[in-house]
Amino acid sequence: MAGPSRIAINQELFFVPDAATQHSYAYFPATVNPYFDRLTVYILFSHGTTAGKVQLQSAPYHDYPGSFAWANEGSTIDWAAEDSTRALHIDGVYGALRLDISTAVANGTIRAWVIGETAG
Repeated sequence: MAGPSRIAINQELFFVPDAATQHSYAYFPATVNPYFDRLTVYILFSHGTTAGKVQLQSAPYHDYPGSFAWANEGSTIDWAAEDSTRALHIDGVYGALRLDISTAVANGTIRAWVIGETAG
């Protein structure tokens, strides 16, 4: 029988080139994949934001070349209101994960955190 779960990562993810432009990406650390049983991603929409969508994407390995399309996982994380936080819960095994700002964030920026849990 598996032991108790524990939080093993709680880290901010940073979008490149910035936290508002369409197709800016925030890559999960290589240590996240495939070592965590469950992940939660929090997306924080800043004060003044009026739109924006973020898509979770996966690939078979961490240095997946940019010429290949990453696979979209689930639905987009959609803007709901300024100063709001949205959460996405992830189960599964992935070679690599990233967040894609699929629709530009209007009138502000976003921040993202990943929290990971492993079985003890």
